[in-house]
Amino acid sequence: MKFLTAAITLTAALALTGIPSSAEPQNMVLGSDGEVYQLHLGYRSEIFPASSDSDTFLLALEITRQDGSSDLMVIPGTDTGEDIESTAALIFEQSSQTLFLVWDSRVNYIHSVLKVASFDGEFWSDPISVHGGWLTPRGKPHIAVTRDKYDIDVGGDSRVIQRTILHLAWWEASDTGDAVFYTPIILENGVYLGNHSVISMADLEESGETGAYEALSEELLQTVAIRNGRDADTILLGFTDPRTAQIRTVEIRPTPGAISRVADGLRPRMVEFGSEADLRADLPALAALVRQEVVQLSIRARLNPGVRSYLAQQVFQLVINTDPATFDAESLASEARSLVVELGNLLLSDRLVNVSDALRPRMVEFGDRSGGEAGPSHVFTTRVLSSRPAPSTPAAPTRLYLSSDGREVLVAWQGEERLSYVESDSGGWSAESNLLFGTGGLSLDSALEILRQRAENR
Repeated sequence: MKFLTAAITLTAALALTGIPSSAEPQNMVLGSDGEVYQLHLGYRSEIFPASSDSDTFLLALEITRQDGSSDLMVIPGTDTGEDIESTAALIFEQSSQTLFLVWDSRVNYIHSVLKVASFDGEFWSDPISVHGGWLTPRGKPHIAVTRDKYDIDVGGDSRVIQRTILHLAWWEASDTGDAVFYTPIILENGVYLGNHSVISMADLEESGETGAYEALSEELLQTVAIRNGRDADTILLGFTDPRTAQIRTVEIRPTPGAISRVADGLRPRMVEFGSEADLRADLPALAALVRQEVVQLSIRARLNPGVRSYLAQQVFQLVINTDPATFDAESLASEARSLVVELGNLLLSDRLVNVSDALRPRMVEFGDRSGGEAGPSHVFTTRVLSSRPAPSTPAAPTRLYLSSDGREVLVAWQGEERLSYVESDSGGWSAESNLLFGTGGLSLDSALEILRQRAENR
């Protein structure tokens, strides 16, 4: 155990020395009132010198305020048993005034679990176990946050739903190969909605031809970039697909909450309608009934008249054009639900443009894995914004930076008092450039910030 602890301590220490930026995991963040939150990882006796307990390995949070006062607290649940905490990251979400923490907890020699908890300035939430694995090397977790708000009608009264989504991404090794994984943590009015599925980003699109990934550095293959998109609803994720040896950027957009309400409410009603023999024999009558159901669900979801009329008419056309010989209520209901999600995303986002098939969004459903009564599923759309052969980089600390639209990428790696980098262009990648830092010049922090801004402004 001592050897394992020492090894993980070193790994965690290296992970926590990363330089903060909008695209990287952080161990120090700034709050809305100027307070600084900083993570500490180590033995209790090192973090709390007055403690006589020297064997407990834990995570602690230090809060330093503008007046110089500070508090140092153990993060609940990280100082019990034989668990070893590592690779932690913080993000402060301004809208909800909430600090979110993600960390990897190794519960024994061969099993680790990725966990999430939040701190509202006074109380910690119960930790959420996101993803576990056996003998699983796992990289630093990366976090982005999106929020939306919508009204629903409940018994004639309007109820506001505030939805917060933590988007988590990380590199992980497995028996089937290395991959970058993604999952959303969804809260409505502060309530966690369920343990949602984890997906491999490489599985979202056709893999194409196998690339020479063996020629790529491990550091590049394990590098992940995540950032908010141009609007409040989307995030951008950059990673290297190990199967194709391509750097790929993907836009991820949660379906607007009001549209999800309509889609999820429509499906069971269509199954119910389709189970009636007289309606199965009269598709125009079934289509009219379904159209009216879409209208009613849209009114309760407070969608505007134009949107609800369009959705209702499109679902009507789907039903009335169904071949009676192949009619299946379950399949038709699922198809109608998908249609509402797709059209709703187009109508309530910036996608009312003609795009090529290569850029059309795909729908990904995150179901509840928590067992017992099934919780709600959530449909997100994903679009591959760019995909290009990865550049050759040395074995060195490596970072990806994404442009604000997600279509351009900057790859940087750290050398002796210099940052080397290449930028995506129409021909693949630019020639290598260097940015010096160190004695008498830029700090490493400043050099990295310059590159982040350069990539963002492209």
